[in-house]
Amino acid sequence: MKAKLLEIQNHLNASLIGRDNIIKSALLALVAKENSLLIGPPGTAKSLLARRISQTLQPLSENEHTYFEYLLTKFSTPEEIFGPLSISELKQDRFLRNTQGYLPTAQVAFLDEIFKASSSILNALLTILNERKYHNGTTSTDVPLISLIGASNELPTGQSELSALYDRFLIRCFVDYVEANQLYQFFDITPPSYLLNHLSKDDIDQIHQKAANVVFPKEVQEAVYKIWADHNEAFKENSDETLSDRRFVKVINLMKISAATNDRNNVDFSDVFLLKDCLWNHPDNKTKVIDIIKTVLKQFDKPVAIASNDMADFNNQVTSSTPTKSQNKTYGLLGSGTEDDPILIENLRHLKRLERPEIGRQGYYFKQTADIDCSAIGADSWFGIDFIGHYDGNHKKIIGNSKRGYYLFRTITNSEIKNINLDNSGLSSVVKNSTCVQCQAVLNLFNTVDNGQISHCQGKIIANHVKNSALSYCKSRSVLVRFDVDSSHITDCQALLELPIYNDHNFTEAGGIAQTVINNSTVERCFVSGKVINYNSNNRLYFQGVAHTVENSELCNNTVGSIHIKTDNTSFDFRICAEFSYSWIDNNIAISSPNQSFDNDLILNGKTIAPVLFTQDYFEHDLGWDFTTIWQWNDKRNEPELRPYTPTTEPQSSSQNPSVNTGSLLAQQLQANIWL
Repeated sequence: MKAKLLEIQNHLNASLIGRDNIIKSALLALVAKENSLLIGPPGTAKSLLARRISQTLQPLSENEHTYFEYLLTKFSTPEEIFGPLSISELKQDRFLRNTQGYLPTAQVAFLDEIFKASSSILNALLTILNERKYHNGTTSTDVPLISLIGASNELPTGQSELSALYDRFLIRCFVDYVEANQLYQFFDITPPSYLLNHLSKDDIDQIHQKAANVVFPKEVQEAVYKIWADHNEAFKENSDETLSDRRFVKVINLMKISAATNDRNNVDFSDVFLLKDCLWNHPDNKTKVIDIIKTVLKQFDKPVAIASNDMADFNNQVTSSTPTKSQNKTYGLLGSGTEDDPILIENLRHLKRLERPEIGRQGYYFKQTADIDCSAIGADSWFGIDFIGHYDGNHKKIIGNSKRGYYLFRTITNSEIKNINLDNSGLSSVVKNSTCVQCQAVLNLFNTVDNGQISHCQGKIIANHVKNSALSYCKSRSVLVRFDVDSSHITDCQALLELPIYNDHNFTEAGGIAQTVINNSTVERCFVSGKVINYNSNNRLYFQGVAHTVENSELCNNTVGSIHIKTDNTSFDFRICAEFSYSWIDNNIAISSPNQSFDNDLILNGKTIAPVLFTQDYFEHDLGWDFTTIWQWNDKRNEPELRPYTPTTEPQSSSQNPSVNTGSLLAQQLQANIWL
């Protein structure tokens, strides 16, 4: 079931730009048989999202209507929602409606501007939303409704008669316009494909049966109780932010559904984090609610050895496809392709042979034995390697052509790449479900990293886009990530700004670590310093020390050193970030500069430290940075820098098993939850 739900999420995301989190929330509400509310301005695809959600369901029968949609106004009548009165029944003095094709016969419904409903509509809606019953005349009938999605441009503030209706929506999502850096995706958007694997009512019923047997560990119960108590204390003076007993019962069920759909028999802390969309009534209070949840969950967090499920799946896939010594199918290359007997890549001809699927996509082990010069290869014959396997560059060089700057690999999937040194070439356009360790490039290392683990790598830029991934101990000579960090973790990385920043109409805002940090990402213990040079004099560059925009994410314990603006058409207004929403931004540090002045906003500009205090002792003992295995002090530059990589550099992690890392229990659980 988990695989089917992930497939449905991917299907919905393919044609809805910038709606990942909202899709997950609305789909979770559907699976939990709960109602969701979308709050936001017109033109943000609220109705389109509701239609797409309904299309993931199989109709109950040919006579059952899967979906009902209506735009309410203050003049809307019950006939428009529940169906017209039956004339034949009226002739017999019975008050009944013909409900076929209206809300009482739908599995999924979407009511736009729901808070404009009249009292006659409202009264009938309350029982449909909560009890799933419709009173048709003197008869109470069960309705097949699984989930109702409501939408509104505004909330019912000061209208107590609507509070009962509002409380029926367990999950609330604020829908805003697509971020500017995501607008380019609309040029390549394609019509949605047909979903082959629909969600049936039986599927949902089975999930609920499984959820009934899910248990709450005592420490998770304590966390939920404390969140509830802290919420009541924080909003005791705000009558609009009260929590009902009904909501408490419903969130317990929601957490059980989340655990069941993640193939677990017990609720964990990641399920508790789903309360971020359930415990606020006004969007202005969402950030405060998230802070309460995070503060409580951090009290229960602890360090653990993490065995990533994604990387375990990857290891299983590669192991199953790795040949034995008897399977010598490598077409004249030395080595059989096993871990003990890797295929040797000795020259350009051998490297080009990886383009052949029977060699480059079979899970073989490869080892490079000499520097390889590819600079003479023309554009029409450059590499098109879609790689699956293990490649050890053995710290040898691969030299590309500076006039082209192509990627060595077109795609890297379910693979392990290490020890490659690239001159005038990037490593791969797309990396998916793979690990890359100790790889270096003069140019950008990757275009897109999806579900990858990148560590101890260097490049002009590590990647343009990072999603569902972990970057650690990486160093860039320009910004670390050019565009977005999405649902990812960036830890102990360094952006040493030495090279010009290329900006265009899609890239006028930059951050030392990333332009945007979104969707439960974390950026922690990263260091940014150097000079900012705007390469394009026609476009103004707006540079921020860590990130320009932060949404639903964490920026903690990062440091911005000396930043020198070298071009006039560049703005450096905030040392940490320029914009943030629903995020945890804490304990970030910046060195003071006599030539630059910033206000005392600790979130946007961080805590200011005098140069005389900017020492290893401060980083090590006040900020908790590791100067034994990860960082070292550069006396000449008077700033921290990453230590050179050795197999023992990565603390509590085996270089022989890249799928095992040291981290926090909470981070592990959050990353594994399909709803986060």
